[in-house]
Amino acid sequence: MDKECISPGQGMLLLAGLGIGTTLLFIPSILIQYANQSAILSLVLGCAPGIVLLLILSSLNRFYPGQSLVQYSASILGLPGKILGLLFIWFAFHLGVLVLHNIGDFVGVVMLAETPTPIVYFFVVAITAFALLLGLETVSRAFGLLLCFSIFFNLLLLLFTLPHADFNNLLPILENGWSPVVKASIYLSSFPLGEFILLGMLIFNIKGSKGTAIPLIQGQLIATVVAIAIILQVITILGAERASRSIMAIVSVLNSISGSNLLLIPFSMTWFIFAIAKFFICYYAFVTGFAHWSKMDDYRPLVLPGGALLISIAMIIYHDAGESQKFLKIYWPAYSLPIEYGIPLLLWLAAGVKALLQRREGRH
Repeated sequence: MDKECISPGQGMLLLAGLGIGTTLLFIPSILIQYANQSAILSLVLGCAPGIVLLLILSSLNRFYPGQSLVQYSASILGLPGKILGLLFIWFAFHLGVLVLHNIGDFVGVVMLAETPTPIVYFFVVAITAFALLLGLETVSRAFGLLLCFSIFFNLLLLLFTLPHADFNNLLPILENGWSPVVKASIYLSSFPLGEFILLGMLIFNIKGSKGTAIPLIQGQLIATVVAIAIILQVITILGAERASRSIMAIVSVLNSISGSNLLLIPFSMTWFIFAIAKFFICYYAFVTGFAHWSKMDDYRPLVLPGGALLISIAMIIYHDAGESQKFLKIYWPAYSLPIEYGIPLLLWLAAGVKALLQRREGRH
């Protein structure tokens, strides 16, 4: 396949987009349901598994430079590795369907209530497919420019809501002890931190890929800071009890403030940029993963058929945003954690053992 190269800074921004993505909508209310006012502590505690995952992926990239996760899984384990690669491709596809469904829910609820959801799916997939055909480098540069726009409107939103904040809503902290905080951080480890496994399909494209861990961790920290700011807004304005009942808590924040309609459209555009970035990475991981698995020369012939498949499944998987959030809260951690952390850890251990055995053979 053609070699695409992005800078470490662009890799950092793509990871930040993957981490923020649909998190702005669903994570605040779910974490608050678990940990109430202590949800911010769960964000800080949950950073550790994400950092470990990024270190494992960076280490595997040093073991097998120039190869994607699907490729080096077969190099390490042979046929079982091919099966693991297929499992990863399924995960990328399933996550892409969920993100596409979330985008359709948001657009239908907030922006275009009378527009049929399949039409929204079609245009989102069409935009992303066009970006895929242009290539990873072009999208990385475009997202870097759009992120400046997004940061500006996020700061504007923060300043607009600050006078309406009641910081007494942040108390009491750790009212029920550490147990709810730990549960919330475990959930956070699966969504969105565990989704960093998708970087296994593009980390080898980063220039100077031997030192990718630091910029990727910086990208995670950017996503964490944004998430902390959003949860602070949600708790201080809505209160923990009301926020826990809201499906899209940040939208409820905007609707609860007079004159907030002026900011709803800029916020929608900002969120849409991050969501498209996340959907792009899922879509890219799916089609490139399948191309690598089937040893195709190029992933581009798979872009349009893959997009049609994503639309088809997104139309039947869930009926509304409430059903989607229920799946995310109840079933997603048990389903995703073994894939998100189990596959990289197994490959990392197997690669280490294989390298150790090769060194011993070389000595003899």
